[in-house]
Amino acid sequence: MRQLVSKYGWVAIVLIVSFGLARWAGNRGPSGQFVFADGDIGTFMPWDQIERPVMLKNSGKETVTITHVQTCCGVSVSHPYQKVLAPGSTVAVMLRICTDDSPLEKEITFETDHPTYPLVACELTGRPDRSVPSANRGGVWRITERVAPGQVLREVYKILKGEGADLTCTAVTSSAYVETTAPTTDENGDVSFGVRISPNAPRGKLTSFLFVTTGRPERPTLIVELVTEVERGVRVFPEEAFFDIVRDNGPLTRTIEVEVVEPAWSTVLVETPEESCLDAIVRMTDEGKYKLEVTLNAAEMPSALNAVIVIHDGEGDRLEIPVLAMKKITRDAKKLVASIMRP
Repeated sequence: MRQLVSKYGWVAIVLIVSFGLARWAGNRGPSGQFVFADGDIGTFMPWDQIERPVMLKNSGKETVTITHVQTCCGVSVSHPYQKVLAPGSTVAVMLRICTDDSPLEKEITFETDHPTYPLVACELTGRPDRSVPSANRGGVWRITERVAPGQVLREVYKILKGEGADLTCTAVTSSAYVETTAPTTDENGDVSFGVRISPNAPRGKLTSFLFVTTGRPERPTLIVELVTEVERGVRVFPEEAFFDIVRDNGPLTRTIEVEVVEPAWSTVLVETPEESCLDAIVRMTDEGKYKLEVTLNAAEMPSALNAVIVIHDGEGDRLEIPVLAMKKITRDAKKLVASIMRP
């Protein structure tokens, strides 16, 4: 017997220690040390921007402080929250979530001052309510390609019927330069609208809200913000004359392609630049196509140049083309580059 104990005593010791560690882990494991989160937000209306609380509980015996919430795409913290969690306390963190028409599966991370478990992952889950009408676009509808005055974009905004009654849709816009086309209904009962850009729409960024009624009480309206850019007269590429860092005093030239897109610009002219260090000429290369050559005299330029070259049609319509150059990179120069190159 003694030989057995002597031979297998270390096994017993290991078993006893393992049992003790298991009991300690049961008392001090995730339920005893973690700050944990319940991330089920329930059901939501597709494409809505919603706010939902995530509940966190400190089940341990020590105070825990939330130092940061690392969110993900489409999720942000919308309101201040209590950051210090006493033992046994619960706190709610309100999240703003941009949804679509698919189940929600995202992850956020809570960073804490807990010495052992500083990161706590929270799985956000939710289910779209497919019984309500929804749209094929979210809260913002961006048309990345430039549009022309009078252009019609057909059947681009669709209202999905869902599992309920038939739709009876109407639509209005908030801009005098955007109007909706007559709605069309497909075999599934989904209703589509197009939009028409007014012939009088000015050049540049164009924003309009579309308000659509569904005829369904569970979701009577849908709203989308339309963001696009109207192109008038001519199309230029690149859209600026960027000389970057000027390292010598010799003349430098940048060439910009100019293409006529409206008959009113039958002739493209260029104004004499106000800055003495700049010169610009424009010449026709083909019917409706021109080259604009911008020349910089580096010896006469200031340390940072932020100017414009103006082309026009001779009848009052004009387009400003930014010109940017600098002799060295400074903080102000970096800000200047960012402001001009920003899309």
